[in-house]
Amino acid sequence: METLLAKVRSDFLDFCTSRGGTYKLWATSVENHFTAYCVLPESTSFDEVIDFLRKEDEIIKEFSRRKVRSRIKIWHVYMNFKAGDNEISYDTDISLPKGGKKTISVHSKVEISNRLPESLLPPYCRCDDKSCWCIGVFDLFDDFERALNTVKERLEETKRRVSKGVMFQKSGRIFVEL
Repeated sequence: METLLAKVRSDFLDFCTSRGGTYKLWATSVENHFTAYCVLPESTSFDEVIDFLRKEDEIIKEFSRRKVRSRIKIWHVYMNFKAGDNEISYDTDISLPKGGKKTISVHSKVEISNRLPESLLPPYCRCDDKSCWCIGVFDLFDDFERALNTVKERLEETKRRVSKGVMFQKSGRIFVEL
């Protein structure tokens, strides 16, 4: 376990610093946890982050396949990257007897003048005054690309609904003078 977390930490630091990013690592009192955040320059391609996370996902899955499930203690890897107006986080959590899951979150800046009710947004999506984000929780061994695309589709649908909702709200006002 310590070997996996050391590798993920090393890969994270190398990726973040090699692209001119600044990072923060969180110390935790819980064993077998790795939590980190990286802010990358505006020029960093969002696809670079996704490529990195795809490779790490494979490393983590391969490690988990080789371990005897009954011998895995609770462990957790969380990495968050900000690149330009986009943010992506990758979170894996393995514990017994539940098995393993991973969470992928994509966060994007959008122009919003009026907030849409959550009931009008796709499942697992939220918006505040400046941005929208969607998450997806998947089995650890699910395909990373398919999982990511599911979350991206939710975010695109959210953006469409927000823009339609804002237009509707702007054009749907009625003024009454007495």
